[in-house]
Amino acid sequence: WAPLLTSLISIGATAVVIGYLVARLTARIGKLQSQIQRIADGNYLVADIDGPKDSITDLAHSVNSLSEQLSQAHDIIAKTERSRLINLIASGMAHQLRNTLTGASLLIQSYLRNGPSPPDDDLLMAQDHLKMASESIKRLLAADPSITLVDEGEATLREILETLRRWITPYAEHQQVRFE
Repeated sequence: WAPLLTSLISIGATAVVIGYLVARLTARIGKLQSQIQRIADGNYLVADIDGPKDSITDLAHSVNSLSEQLSQAHDIIAKTERSRLINLIASGMAHQLRNTLTGASLLIQSYLRNGPSPPDDDLLMAQDHLKMASESIKRLLAADPSITLVDEGEATLREILETLRRWITPYAEHQQVRFE
């Protein structure tokens, strides 16, 4: 009976130790599984790592690294999408504003063509300011690669000086300064 009893006690003790080790191993794997499920649900918090230095600990470090990388990628994607949406809205608003400025410019041109001669300097200045605003919007739209802009050519020195005269004269009059 002695050898049989010794064998049974050894088998029992081995079963208890194996049961304890399996329970610990199962708990650690279950913790990793729940962390991976949290990552899949979009929760990228890094989990604490406990236990001996073994393959499961290495796997837990890898899962934490994956979680950090996914969190960074998620932030980059969110920022990129916000930026893209802002650019899309700005582009749409710029188109609407440009259309409005074009309509106002056409009305002033029509009035200048059919109105009294010589044309009023204030109207000419308003027309020039509308043109400048339209140019600013055109430059804003130039940032969008899907839009092709038409170059309107260069101005002569005489045209530049005439434009400057039309812009400066009303300001000079407002300051009660004679401009020549």
